[in-house]
Amino acid sequence: MKTILVIEPHEEHKAPLEEAIKLSGEFNVIFFSSLSEFYDWLKKHLEALKAKQEEAQKITEIPLIIADSHAMKSVSTELLKKTKLMFVQQGLCSPENPLLFLITSFDDPDFESSKYFDPIYANIIYKPYDKLLLKEVLKYALEGRGPLSADLYEHKTTAYIELLKDVQICAISELGFKTTSKEPIRLGKAARYYSPLFEGNGIKSVFAYCTKIDEVSGKPEPEKNKKSETQAKDNSYLCTFTFFGTSREQLSVVRRNIRNFKAHETITLPDPYSDSSTPTVPVTKKGVIIIQKDPVVTQRFEEIVSTHFTNVEIISVKSLYHLSQYLPPEKRKDLPKPEREEALPDAEKYVIKFDKAAEFITDFHALIDSKEVPIERAFSIDIEDVKGESYFLRTLVNIDSYKELILFIKKNKPLSNVDITFKYEGDETAQIKVLESEHVTDAGNDYFTFTFRLLTDEEIFEKSNFENTLFNYLEAVFIDDTLFNEDRFNSVKLVIEKLKTSDSETVKYCGIHNQSIHNYELLEKMSFLDDYFCTPLDNFYLSRKLKQIFPQWKASDKEPLSQLGYDVDTTIKVALPLQIESIAESLLIFNYHRRLKAGEMRGFVLNSPGEKDSPEIKAMYNYGDKTGDDTVKCFFVLFGIRDFQLKHIRRWIKSQYIQSKK
Repeated sequence: MKTILVIEPHEEHKAPLEEAIKLSGEFNVIFFSSLSEFYDWLKKHLEALKAKQEEAQKITEIPLIIADSHAMKSVSTELLKKTKLMFVQQGLCSPENPLLFLITSFDDPDFESSKYFDPIYANIIYKPYDKLLLKEVLKYALEGRGPLSADLYEHKTTAYIELLKDVQICAISELGFKTTSKEPIRLGKAARYYSPLFEGNGIKSVFAYCTKIDEVSGKPEPEKNKKSETQAKDNSYLCTFTFFGTSREQLSVVRRNIRNFKAHETITLPDPYSDSSTPTVPVTKKGVIIIQKDPVVTQRFEEIVSTHFTNVEIISVKSLYHLSQYLPPEKRKDLPKPEREEALPDAEKYVIKFDKAAEFITDFHALIDSKEVPIERAFSIDIEDVKGESYFLRTLVNIDSYKELILFIKKNKPLSNVDITFKYEGDETAQIKVLESEHVTDAGNDYFTFTFRLLTDEEIFEKSNFENTLFNYLEAVFIDDTLFNEDRFNSVKLVIEKLKTSDSETVKYCGIHNQSIHNYELLEKMSFLDDYFCTPLDNFYLSRKLKQIFPQWKASDKEPLSQLGYDVDTTIKVALPLQIESIAESLLIFNYHRRLKAGEMRGFVLNSPGEKDSPEIKAMYNYGDKTGDDTVKCFFVLFGIRDFQLKHIRRWIKSQYIQSKK
């Protein structure tokens, strides 16, 4: 008869095991209270088999030994492998389905589950037992290496999870890290990376992308020290990664972890203008455009750049429409129509009525109340006379018709043949030409009336001094979230290509937004960007990062640009997005590009929007079934699932189920 051996020193845990085993099939169960008791029995049993005693021969197969981790603490994995081989040789298990060990343990935080990451172990199950999970774990252990199905609820889904893979790193800094690899990483490739080096405040990971690949031969990088070089020699490539879309909170975590390492040091960023080992590099101007609707962000960006760099010129605009105004009319013809609200309809004339008495009114809200005018929209407007006259006014606009604008101007002066620019809420503009102006007295009140029309694109370009040499050396464009979609971004690139004066210039596009990159949906959305910065902008990080991205920007002599970092010889985990087919509390099924070795261990993360700290979940490869030329259907058994992980899995499945019903 098939027999399962159980080494369990605690009496109260024997009954649940025996009950679960009986539910799993026709098995005989033999309990031992200690490892020595098991060895005594095994010695006698082998002698009885050799003597061909009838009682010993009733045990036809021993497929599984369930053993308490504390009772087995003195036994190495290598010794258990020898035991498995002996069982096969003695006919106690078959070569096709050899002996496996199922480890039981209390859910102690100090328990080292990694000790049992070997194909000889079927799983780890924690006490007190979850009866349903225990039954499922026993089922998989006894079914052997083959396709599996869950008796528990198995959720069919096309959701993405993360498959974790170890990556060797040799250095870390406040801007990123360096990895060693036998294969080159694609430049610009972005992914999520997990490590205690990035851990704190509920954060365990960062997104980063590859900026540089060095084949480990020849002259080392200037900022790389001897330890990094030595570590990299065993590999073919040294790859530099920099953070992508990292929040100030995440950056603070990385800095704190680096500062807590006693051997950290200050690393000066490479500068072609100060490196004595290279020929003198001529300082040339570098042009930057920032398209940003928030003036506070623009101001902060300009302050940081002007403080830390001496050869960078910036043009700031508030929208794609404003950027397009730098183009002459003939180059605007094939541009998409700007997404802007027109202040006034085209090709018509309207009358502005100016109340002379309004020059004494300073409180706009009091003005609205006193006039008792039905208001559907109220906001501030600047008027700028192109010829140099400047006025400030407030306006009440009838949004339904725009037929009449009542302007309250502090300067009593009729206007005629003057071009005026209206800048209104939303940072959009409308430019008009005043055709006629007339002073009118009506019922004792003095007015000026204005008849006007919108300027044409040709007139706007002719009257505006938009010629700027910056486009001769344009190097970077920083854009805000209003342009974070494919169509609008392509419009930005189209305008930039028309503005550039040299086809050989390469322009980098960087995003600025208040949301950090924390999931793959956002990463995919921002994939067209060369880099991505979170607001509020971090002075230290932005200045150093810009120097890293744009090495030809000349750093100010006031402050050398440096960062903290240190050499390290450890592994971090890269997360690869993986679409799954189904998941249960004990099982994971998905298609993969290759077959794995039975018993291989992998780490997975089930990210949930509502949970900042999603735990890593280990799973053991059980079987692969080839489904096509390039895919293998993989069956993974969730391994050593603790209570908090089980609860997380249940919440994740529930969340996916709810999403599927919407």
